[in-house]
Amino acid sequence: MNVSATPTPPPGLVAVPTAPLVFGAAQSVRVQPSRLVLQLQPGYSTGTLTFTLLTDINAEVTVQAEDARLAVRDAQTPLRLQANQLQSVSALALAPHAGTFRVVNSQGAVIARVPYEILPPKTVNQSVYFTYSPSGKLASLSYGVSGIPQTAVDPRWSASVNMGVDTDTSKLSGGVSIGVSW
Repeated sequence: MNVSATPTPPPGLVAVPTAPLVFGAAQSVRVQPSRLVLQLQPGYSTGTLTFTLLTDINAEVTVQAEDARLAVRDAQTPLRLQANQLQSVSALALAPHAGTFRVVNSQGAVIARVPYEILPPKTVNQSVYFTYSPSGKLASLSYGVSGIPQTAVDPRWSASVNMGVDTDTSKLSGGVSIGVSW
């Protein structure tokens, strides 16, 4: 004896069939953020440039790099953009450079050219501070520089130069500091 049952939805719920998405040819696309800049991390020669695309209709587009140093993942496969929904896109930056990529609609028309910049890793951090104290009648200027370690075990160094002036007497003072930590 075989018994079979057809599941029925709970009372009050009705299954509604959905229509397949219809894709049109986008005439424009928004790329966010508005300025695409990636600074490679210390110790790295590559990095991931991530951005989003947005259209006002359901559309298929491809993202094509104009420079071989930017490898767009699945560049030949169209991205399916749903209307008013952000779609994340990633590209692998193989070296520091500046360039442009293009967004092409399903009809082969370029609907956006987007500049980007890939910066090399920073080697130093710099800072400048100006301080003025009217009650102490002192103005000072400091400049500092510190190295950025390539790995977590590299020592860290810093140096700064300070210069001050007494605004009443015009007497100058100053100092230098150097430090290393590990």
